[in-house]
Amino acid sequence: MIEVDNLNKWYGTVHVVRNVTFSVAKGQTLALVGTSGSGKTTILKMINRLVEPTSGSIHINGQSTMHQSLPELRRQMGYVIQDTGLFPHYTIAENIGLVPSLLKKPADFIYKRTRHLMDRLSLDPDNFAHKYPHQLSGGQQQRAGIARALAADPPIILMDEPFGALDPITRKNIRTDFQNLDEWKTKTTILVTHDIEEAFELGDLICILDQGQIQQLGSPQALLFKPKNKFVRQFLADKHTTFRLKTTNLRDIYQHLSPRDMATPDLPVFSAHAPIQAILADFINHQISHAFTEINGQWYEFDFNQIMLGLQNRNVS
Repeated sequence: MIEVDNLNKWYGTVHVVRNVTFSVAKGQTLALVGTSGSGKTTILKMINRLVEPTSGSIHINGQSTMHQSLPELRRQMGYVIQDTGLFPHYTIAENIGLVPSLLKKPADFIYKRTRHLMDRLSLDPDNFAHKYPHQLSGGQQQRAGIARALAADPPIILMDEPFGALDPITRKNIRTDFQNLDEWKTKTTILVTHDIEEAFELGDLICILDQGQIQQLGSPQALLFKPKNKFVRQFLADKHTTFRLKTTNLRDIYQHLSPRDMATPDLPVFSAHAPIQAILADFINHQISHAFTEINGQWYEFDFNQIMLGLQNRNVS
C-alpha cells in the first residue's frame, strides 16, 4: 500500500503541490489527472524520490520512503514514462531483462520472463527480442517499456503519461493489452495522464487536481454522480454523458427494473454487469423493446425508459 499524507512541494515561492493526501491499496490503480501544471508528475516523482518533498510523508507498506535507501526504494517500483527510456544500444530483450540482471536473477528466469512479457504485450519475441529500439514503432517501444517495468515483478508501478505520444488506436490497443496482464492486477499502480478517458478506463480511483490541490478523490462513479465542486463538473463536462453510460450497469439501477418470476423465452437476456452503453447500442441496433437480467437470483424485466429513469436517479455512495 502507498500512503501519502499532507504532501507539499515548493519551488522557491511557487507552491506546486498543496497538502495532498491519498492511499492506494494493493491491486488498485489511482489515476492522477488535472490541468497542466497541477502537480501530477511532481507527486509521482516524490513517491520514488526523483523529487524530494518539502513537507509531508509517503509510506510504502507502513515504512517511510525517507527511511529507505534509494536503491532499496526503487527496487520496489517499475517506472514507465512517455518516451520509454529504452537504452538505444541494448536489444529489446536486453532492455527488458536489465533490472532482473542487476538483481542477479538466473539467466533462465530472465529469458523466460522476458519472452512471457513480450508475448503478453503483443511483441512476438522471435521477431523483436534481438531488435534495437530504433527498429520498433512508437507503440512497440512503449510495449517494451511496460515489459521492462514489470520484468522484475515489482509490487508498485508508476506510470507518467505512458501512452500520451501514441495515436488513439495504438493507445487503445496497448491499454487493452496492459489491462489483460495478470501481473498488473496484483500491483499498486499510480498513473499520471492528461487523458480523462484513459483515467476512467484504467483507474479504480481518480484524483482530479488543480493548482496542486486535490479537487476530488474517489471512484469514477462517485466523480460522475457526486461531483464535489464546479471545477470537477466542468472538468468532466465534455464526456460526462459517455462516462455515465460506460460506468453504469444494470446492477447499479436494478431498483428501477420490474421484478419477474422468470424470464420470457423470446426476450433477450443481458448480464447484470453489462455497461448501459452497450445495452442501449443493442436496443437500437437490434430494435429491442424489452429485455431481462438476473440479479442475485431474481429476474428483472426492463425497457429503454426504465434504463433512463435509473440513470437519472442513480445514487452513488
